Amino acid sequence: MIDFTPEQLALLTAATVLIPWLIVVVIWIVSKLLGSAWKPPEVWLKILVFVVSVVLAFLWTPKDLKVPLEPGEFAMRLIVLALAVFKLAQIVYDYLWTPIMLNLDKILTEKFGRSSNPVVLLRP
Repeated sequence: MIDFTPEQLALLTAATVLIPWLIVVVIWIVSKLLGSAWKPPEVWLKILVFVVSVVLAFLWTPKDLKVPLEPGEFAMRLIVLALAVFKLAQIVYDYLWTPIMLNLDKILTEKFGRSSNPVVLLRP
């Protein structure tokens, strides 16, 4: 298990609260434009959380990309950085997904009187 710094934990916690509210605002706007209730597909939500995870992981990963003389060494460093970013992004994604879906379900129930699709958790 990775130990996040207090600043990282604060940012992750804020993301678990802000992302569902932003989704609800988009749902409300689209529902008003369409004149009926609308819910984004779960795939869209997963893509959004994945993008947020990769951006946060990239910002938190130390980068050592000094341009070396050999292209092979640069490519190797680039691959190592990409692997580190995506491994950290997986951990961030796992940390964000469940609270975001639970908060979204709670907000949708409060605002629209209905909940989102049941959340299937692949990991505890």
